[in-house]
Amino acid sequence: MQDCTPLTALINCAAISSPAQCESDPEMARAINIPSRLIQGLHDSAQESTLFIHLSTDQVYSGSKAYWTEEDTCSPVNQYGLSKLEAERYIVANWRNYVILRSSIIYGPDQPPGGKAVNRALFVQFVDNQLASRKETTFYKDEWRCPIYVYNIVDICLRFAKQAVEKSTACSIFCMGGKERLSRAGMAEIIAQVLGHSTAYIKSISAAAVNRDYNSPPDISMDSSLLEQRLQIALTDFKTGISKSFPNPKV
Repeated sequence: MQDCTPLTALINCAAISSPAQCESDPEMARAINIPSRLIQGLHDSAQESTLFIHLSTDQVYSGSKAYWTEEDTCSPVNQYGLSKLEAERYIVANWRNYVILRSSIIYGPDQPPGGKAVNRALFVQFVDNQLASRKETTFYKDEWRCPIYVYNIVDICLRFAKQAVEKSTACSIFCMGGKERLSRAGMAEIIAQVLGHSTAYIKSISAAAVNRDYNSPPDISMDSSLLEQRLQIALTDFKTGISKSFPNPKV
């Protein structure tokens, strides 16, 4: 890693993001999600010149209310959230110039222009496939998130990197969710509307009806207005983001 410095910005996206996987192997989750080896591997001089941009998660919050902010106390309810909160604290304690972005559900095209598709089904592509195949599918109606369009994240990281070049970046933590508070059932309904699918195959259920192997916070919607104000950007609404994510939207 020493040969890679100096860098203007380093964007850390590495993570085990599956709550079930983190719950089954907490030590592996900590080993991957806490970037201690990465930071320790960078030369001391990188501390002076490199902005460390770290993608965290909305699951650092307990889920006991709506529209969490940067000032709210973090209290994760599962091993994924715990490992990501520990990562945040490690970065704050061990890096001089950082931006931590607490992301919600990330969605966008199945693959970037000219690139390869990811090796697992993303949520919005899963919904499209299920509804296009006319398969009745259950979606939670009472777990709330603020899904964010992937190209908003790209733009945000580029803007912070530019600020780093201009030496105007300060150590900060930001909520990074989209504009709307939506349940997965609500997301599915918007996807159906935009892509011309019937909503008859969307079965809304309570999260309490499903026995999962980990605790899931019921409401981790976030208020991302501080980030919008800081960067002077407007985050994409979900309907527009879905229209941009598929080649032939109906709306």
